[in-house]
Amino acid sequence: MTKVYDTATDIITFARGSSGTALRRVGYGENLVTNDDFSLGDNGDWNTATGWTISGGVATLDGSQVSTSDLSQVLTLKANTIYQISLDVTNVTTALDLVTITNTGGPELQDLSGTGTYTAVFVAPSTSEQLIIRGTSSSVATIDNISVKEVFFDRPTDDLVLFNHPDDIPRIEYGSDGSLKGLLIEEQRTNYLLQSENLLDAAWGGDATVTDNGDGSFNVAFADAVVQDIRQTNAGATGSVNTASVEVKKDNVSDFDIYVDGGAPEGRIRYNFDTDTFSLVGSIITDYGSVDLGGGWVRVWVTADGTGSGNFRLASSGLASGEERIHVRRPQHEEGSFATSYIPTSGSQSTRSADVASIPVSAFGHNPDAGTIVVEFDYQFADGESGFPRPFEYGNSGTQVNRIAVYTAESSGNLSYNVLSNNVGSSRVLSSGTVSPVSGVAALAFRDGDIAGCLDGGSVVTSSDSVSSPSSPRDILKIGGQGSNASSNISGHIKSIQYYPRRLTNTQLQELTS
Repeated sequence: MTKVYDTATDIITFARGSSGTALRRVGYGENLVTNDDFSLGDNGDWNTATGWTISGGVATLDGSQVSTSDLSQVLTLKANTIYQISLDVTNVTTALDLVTITNTGGPELQDLSGTGTYTAVFVAPSTSEQLIIRGTSSSVATIDNISVKEVFFDRPTDDLVLFNHPDDIPRIEYGSDGSLKGLLIEEQRTNYLLQSENLLDAAWGGDATVTDNGDGSFNVAFADAVVQDIRQTNAGATGSVNTASVEVKKDNVSDFDIYVDGGAPEGRIRYNFDTDTFSLVGSIITDYGSVDLGGGWVRVWVTADGTGSGNFRLASSGLASGEERIHVRRPQHEEGSFATSYIPTSGSQSTRSADVASIPVSAFGHNPDAGTIVVEFDYQFADGESGFPRPFEYGNSGTQVNRIAVYTAESSGNLSYNVLSNNVGSSRVLSSGTVSPVSGVAALAFRDGDIAGCLDGGSVVTSSDSVSSPSSPRDILKIGGQGSNASSNISGHIKSIQYYPRRLTNTQLQELTS
């Protein structure tokens, strides 16, 4: 019987023990909250405990409660479905305790201590849940405009947004031009900035003038022909290789400096908006670059070796006359030789866990004796790095001794394939001296004594390794690495992966990868 899946991710077993951002097409369903703006008054849609009143188009907690007090409404949701909750705090004297979707845990917006709009994304655990806004015995606040909406992904008419996916939700990423990049798989990383969402926070120092643009970005103004900056000390970033990144948009400044470390030796580059070019300033820079995000926004990054811990700094060049201004958002400082997806922080450092994806062979028509796997991919891997990142590994869930894989070899940077049965086999090079990012379409066909690999329609590389009688059956197709083995994981995208239950011909391998 044919297996039918609604989306590609339905077939994948996926885990990531944290949230994770990606540029994605995102839309929303209808608001499931009734009397969401309280315009109908206290008509019975809301359950109001002591201290809560609904009047004048708002809900108010007046402080008369002697213990915790809830404003709640029962919602009909879809189990295991993603929703976004949003509400406005229009007045607050003493902070609300939390907003939650269940009585016991669930998604929470904690410490609603100021006015503004608060949002959170969650996965509904069951079909009937309570939306709860809870205050403590001392809470005094006014709220309005509450919504809970289903989240829809990848509809062609929806906008591209940087969406923060909940724990264990796969990320399908798009380019700023709307092109599909594929399933995003990344290694674990930490943003060591204590505060990346609010440049007005006390965690930021420096002598430049910062104002809030009201859209998640900030305007940074540098004085006339003077080197000024904003900076944050990154305690804990102890790795020898560090990368700083930030999204910037031109106001009137032509160029500015970004530092991965503020000490000596110095890791610094100067970026020019008008020409999209860089000038090297620091002595320990190993890499740098920029990515056009559309709408005038550019993500700029610099990697420096030997920095250890230090400062993230964004500074004027001090070369121009008159006040220099740029728009800034989403700064990040992480250990590693390249920038990864943005990890938001709001008061403390935050870690994004590794993405772990696989497909059990029971999910598709599997042939244990022969097959062909074709994968389109891109990922970061600098020459000389340690590890063996692999777009896929077909093997056993508990051991590597019976693996069939495509991988990049540490130090050499060669893209190769490897075939093992009972820990006996060999590797063959598909592309020599690959430079990061590694990308292409690779095919690997196999049956006992007859192995063939092909990259981007090039020459077919063969070997006569055995794939028969493995000591443990090949029962899983691992996507983007092994998950538990960090050195095998890619940081990039799997755009497509195809499995054929037979050994395709060499000509077919070239056609499928061209």
